Amino acid sequence: MGIVGLGRIAHNFAKFFPAAQTLYGVAARDIDRAQAFADEFNVPKAYGSYADLFADPDIDIVYVATTHNFHYANIKAALLAGKHVFAEKSITLNARELSELITIAKQKHLILMEAQTIYHMPLYPALDDAVADLGKLRTIQVSFGINATDPQDRLLNPDLAGGALLDIGIYALSFVRRLMSASPKLVATQMTRSATGVDDQSSFLLTNDHGEQATVVLNLQAMMPKVGLAAYDHASCKFLNTHAQITPRLRSLVKNLRQSAPGIGIIPWLMKFLIWPKPWKLAITQLWLGLMTPR
Repeated sequence: MGIVGLGRIAHNFAKFFPAAQTLYGVAARDIDRAQAFADEFNVPKAYGSYADLFADPDIDIVYVATTHNFHYANIKAALLAGKHVFAEKSITLNARELSELITIAKQKHLILMEAQTIYHMPLYPALDDAVADLGKLRTIQVSFGINATDPQDRLLNPDLAGGALLDIGIYALSFVRRLMSASPKLVATQMTRSATGVDDQSSFLLTNDHGEQATVVLNLQAMMPKVGLAAYDHASCKFLNTHAQITPRLRSLVKNLRQSAPGIGIIPWLMKFLIWPKPWKLAITQLWLGLMTPR
């Protein structure tokens, strides 16, 4: 594997790269920067251009970790060079760019994949099991906000494709898609522009062919809670910090809940699980299930 774009995300990626796999090369526009990265993570090859990495026959997959305004060009160049691609979110800036890249990948029999954490966390398959008996999904509500006040911040820079939708929005929309039983369709959207021209507030109303609805609210100027609420026929589930990971304790308690609830009537449940996905960060997942006696 090779990496193009050697910023903060690439450093985190290299830091936790599986020991059983080979991180063979890294590329930057400055060879000194690429070599410093290679030295830090014991990577055999450093390249002074992305094209040199793409041309190396010993590289079979490329991790694109540049800012997403460069993703389309970087991904296309890698695919045309015959490389599988693992790209940071947002994978492209619009559907037209993504459609073209998917076509190239199919023609060349290559894998093109977005590095979206939600789809790879063991929490979500476990939640599928937990809500299996709750009835039909009706409504999803998601809010996600941070306070990006520095006008020089990448998040507020239109030249770097900043804005709420293309940065934090991908998490909220991926959460919605993970729970919905069919692809969402956009019903309505609105946004407020920041002084720099990007969307600092955005909201969306979505639906699908199964009658499920979702509302998504994003904000780059306010510390809105990172909350997802999914309402089913017989219960609602509330998720705080949708990046949290499953634990054996969570799996066991959900299993016990499902076994003990039937026949008791309306039962309010509050379960709190303290999870440490990183030594310095405490993530709290809270799941409320109000299970009604089956009709």
